[in-house]
Amino acid sequence: MFVSSHFLGSLMSAGHFSRRLPTGVVALLLVIRGVNDGLAVERGWVFLISRVLYVPAYLAGMFGVRSAIWVVSWAGLVMMIIALMRAF
Repeated sequence: MFVSSHFLGSLMSAGHFSRRLPTGVVALLLVIRGVNDGLAVERGWVFLISRVLYVPAYLAGMFGVRSAIWVVSWAGLVMMIIALMRAF
């Protein structure tokens, strides 16, 4: 399978880490606060699965599908943040 050098370079860049850091912080805070209701867990799975599905869509060049997956992943992240805000 062909993997573009742009994709590999973006994974290895420092910018990739800084873009993923807020997601990790939200997930860590959810765990620390003990938010373990079913919806918070489902929201995390929505985010994770959509981000995993984004990679093959990116590699296949499926622009419309890729955009839809990106929107779903951000919706999952926003829902995780809402669950975190309710815990405080």
